[in-house]
Order: sequence, then C-alpha cells, then structure tokens
Amino acid sequence: MNHRFIAEICSINPRMSAALSVQKDRIVDFVPMASVGEDGRITVSETRLLNQVQKGYTYFENGDVIVAKITPCMENGKAAHVNNLPNGIALGSTEFHVLRPTEAVDARYLFHMVWSPSFRHEAARNMTGTAGQQRVPTNFFHRFKIPLPPLPEQRRIANILDKTVQILRKRETAMEYGNTIATSLFEHKIGDPISNRKNWDVVEMGTLYAIPPNYGTMTVPSESQKGWLDIRVANIQNGVLDLSDRKYVDLSPETLLRHEVKKGDLLLARAIGSIEHLGKCFVADPGVEHWAFDSHLMRLRFNLEKVDPRFIHAFFSSPGGRHEFLKNSRRSAVQFNINTKEMAKIRVPLPPIEIQLRFVRELIDLAAIRFKQQKHWNDASELFDSLASTHLTRQN
Repeated sequence: MNHRFIAEICSINPRMSAALSVQKDRIVDFVPMASVGEDGRITVSETRLLNQVQKGYTYFENGDVIVAKITPCMENGKAAHVNNLPNGIALGSTEFHVLRPTEAVDARYLFHMVWSPSFRHEAARNMTGTAGQQRVPTNFFHRFKIPLPPLPEQRRIANILDKTVQILRKRETAMEYGNTIATSLFEHKIGDPISNRKNWDVVEMGTLYAIPPNYGTMTVPSESQKGWLDIRVANIQNGVLDLSDRKYVDLSPETLLRHEVKKGDLLLARAIGSIEHLGKCFVADPGVEHWAFDSHLMRLRFNLEKVDPRFIHAFFSSPGGRHEFLKNSRRSAVQFNINTKEMAKIRVPLPPIEIQLRFVRELIDLAAIRFKQQKHWNDASELFDSLASTHLTRQN
C-alpha cells in the first residue's frame, strides 16, 4: 500500500484567500478550543464579524480537518472533520492545526487517521516547548506518513470507523444517564447546594482538608512500566478511572509526599482546554500499586472526621456544586483553570458525617451499575482504537 506524508496530501494551516480577507463585514463562525469535543464533534454557538477576529485566530472552513496542537488537548482527542459550520468558514483557537485535504485524500478518512491513538502517541513524542505548554510542531506533518489506499477504499474505511464512533457515542449516552441518576440521588438526599433548603451548615472547602492541596508532577511520563503509575486528566472518564492508557514516572524522594496518591484522595482536573472537563474528578483507591499524578491535576486530601471524599465528588457532580465550582474558576488565553486558593473558597453545604456515609452507601450501589457501563464503553473504545491503528499502521 502507498504511504504518503500528510503534508503531501494536505495544505497545512492554509492562509485565508485575498478575496475572502477583504469581506470585513462577513459573518463567520467562532470556534474556541472549548467548542471542539474529545468525541470528534464541533459545537458551533458563536459568530463574529470577520474584521473582529481576522487577526489572532486560526482560519478554517467546511471540508477541513482540525486537530489541537497543545497538550493535553491533543492527547485527549480534540480534533474534528469540519462539516457543520453554518456560515461555511470559521475563526478559532490558535491552538489548532488545520489540514485541508487535496483530491488525493478523503476528509473523513484523514480525520480518523489523525484522531487515532497511533497518531496521537507519535505526535505527543514529537512535541516541543516547555512542560505544560508543549505543542505539536507544524513540521511533524512533513515527517508523519499515513497509508493512502485508493479513494473508494478510503471511503469504505471511513464508513466503518464512523459506525464504530456511533457505538461509542451510544455508550457515552448510557454513562451520562447513569451520572444523571447519581445527580438525582444527591438532590433527593442532600438537596440543591445553591438553595440549601435543608439548612445544612455551609463551610468553605479549605476547612475540610487534612493537608493543603497541591498540583502534580511536571515530569514527562513514559510507557516504560517503571516507577509510579502517572494519573492524568485523560484517565478520568465520567467520574471514574480508566487505566486503559498507562504511563509512568519516577518520583524522587524529595517529591514523594507532594506527588503520591493515597486511598481517599480526590484528584481533580484543575487546568484544561475545555470547560466541560475542568473539575472532572474521581476518588482514588490505588490498592497495591504506587500512583503519582501529573501537573494538570490537583490532589485534595480531606479530614475524614469532617467529610467523606465521595460526598465531595458527588457535590462537584451536582448542578449546584458545579455552579459553585465554576464561579470560583477562571479562563486564561488557552485554558480554563482553578488554583488552590480559589478551590479553598468554594462553599459546601455539609450534612453531619453520619448522613454523608448513608448517602455514600447508596452511591456505592449505583457505582456497580456505572462500572458495567464503563466496561461497555471501554470495549467499544478498544474496538475503534484497534480498527484505526490497524489501518494506520498497515504496511506495504
């Protein structure tokens, strides 16, 4: 099979045409990083006049393929085949690479190739820049080859992968339904955190810690299976831990206390490109393994005499708790963030510990159902990864 460099079959980051650039009052779609999901879809909800966004943003249009260049958005799968722009063209985050297919390649096929785990893995290995701000350089597309069968075969492969993605999305819908049940349980037993009609004592998060929270290690992980298992934002899926993608770091003795994970620790996404995923979290139970966590996560370790960490997890998952969390977060040029001082100010309606524990026991029963849903999602995800990697790595 013929293999071609991506840059041979696409225009990489094409410039706006002169004819388009003079249409200053033209309405265009505006697509920040948060509008591109990790599921390969774009949500278009904003428009601008061209002259408002012509400078300082990335231009693309229907028919293009976009892929995030910055960590961790790229590794998490923020990419899309652009085909639903109401106004045909868009300006978006500068953290996108734009691939404009030539007649040699089907756009959906190209999207699946750059959305595949094999591509993301290799792109991550070739990132440049400082820790936390690493990016895939443009010249990577001049050095990475994909298999290029005839166009009818490309379309056949794209159809197969499209159907697998549809299965994945159905599994995600089932998991979201499970999350809705858990949220309803919180509101029934504990109540809405905003109105607090049950008149629980309201405390600041900072009063509940056993030790001050901190960020994880900036050491770049590897797949060597040596050292400590490194928990990353991508491992947190729908409030539970997904370890299908494992990476490891070595912790020096002087950083051990800051970066180890113990049973009952709550790990929370504190810096990420998507507001939907800011604050996603889970309660750790490492078992016999040694766990560390990376710099995009925050570790919260609670005083168990005051609060059960699973109660806090449920609080963050509730609409009222989510509102309180986002009220204390902020947005930078490329990411959504929350720091330790902002976290400490979050106000939590806090029932007595006995009521918390009764609530948690009911959550455990629900967790068994959600575990099965997560397994079904993992199976569908593995199927997609296997199909995509098979076609991407197919040799002559």
